[in-house]
Amino acid sequence: DDSIVNGVTTFDLVILRRHILGDNIISDPYKLIAADVNGSNSVTTLDLVNIRKVILNINDGFTVPDWRFIPADYEFPNPSNPWIPMFPESIQLQDLPPVFDVDFVGVKVGNLN
Repeated sequence: DDSIVNGVTTFDLVILRRHILGDNIISDPYKLIAADVNGSNSVTTLDLVNIRKVILNINDGFTVPDWRFIPADYEFPNPSNPWIPMFPESIQLQDLPPVFDVDFVGVKVGNLN
């Protein structure tokens, strides 16, 4: 949480641009989630513009939180569209045991590599 641009570089812009143009489609659902910086549940040129504005210090953040956390055991029904159905970002624990093990995959928004 120290800096929104931590890990976000112009290389991420190149990856996103190639995806949008269809030259190199992003197939990893976690990278697609990272690319959706405006929270539209899709990856568009607006995400590209928003990442560029953050890198250039024109904007000081993205619309979505800097980090997204998805339960590690979650299986995306359609990895090419991880938003349908919407992926969970929490886990419900019943009768909290004294020791428990919960794993999440952390996704840094804007960082596609």
